[in-house]
Amino acid sequence: MTEMKKSTKYYIYSGVFLGMFFVLLMLLLFVDRKPVGFNGTDLGLSTINKEFLTFAGSSHFAKILSDILGYFSIAFGLVFACLFLYQWIKNKSLQKVEIGLFNLMIFYVVLAIIYVLFLFVTINTRPTSLEASFPSSHTLLILAILSAGTMYLPFLTKNKKLTAVISVILMVLMVVGTICRLLSGVHYLTDIMGSVFLAGTMFFALFATNWLFVEKQQEKQSDNKNVKEDKLSKQE
Repeated sequence: MTEMKKSTKYYIYSGVFLGMFFVLLMLLLFVDRKPVGFNGTDLGLSTINKEFLTFAGSSHFAKILSDILGYFSIAFGLVFACLFLYQWIKNKSLQKVEIGLFNLMIFYVVLAIIYVLFLFVTINTRPTSLEASFPSSHTLLILAILSAGTMYLPFLTKNKKLTAVISVILMVLMVVGTICRLLSGVHYLTDIMGSVFLAGTMFFALFATNWLFVEKQQEKQSDNKNVKEDKLSKQE
């Protein structure tokens, strides 16, 4: 890119999503916060959340389907974790593991930390229990793991048509999982929005980090090429 490196562009995208997450978080903490949640707990943006919950209703089928997709996402992520371990054990060195897989494992660790953090930090409680509700952990897992998976499919198959088909399937599952969690009745609208913003933050940060290493490799190759050309010109 002539205007800016691709990695910088995607880091900016990541920052935008992170900014939207923090704006939403501040709104939940300080705007229209009333004791109208489960058992009289405080609920941020209570009017919007209550009205959407009434509109969307509660679907047990949608909850079960979103639960299944959540477990599927974890299993899908474990495939790449096993591939990482395989390369580590085979090569007997972390330094010889492909940098993309190393980045993905860091992505998973950050995701796990965020997941655990919001189990103990209660912004809003669920409509049906005193469990922490924001952000939706199921939605975050589905969106973060599957979106990253679309980027890493070439590690599993070199067939471009198969990669494209699986990518479309994963994107459909992300949409279905998000909609099902909205209709399940166990989360508010802002819980889902928070997960979308966090997943977007993480996806673009991972994408940008991978591009950064690609750009460094390209710059290194370009420098080596220039050095060789200089040597040839001096010999002539």
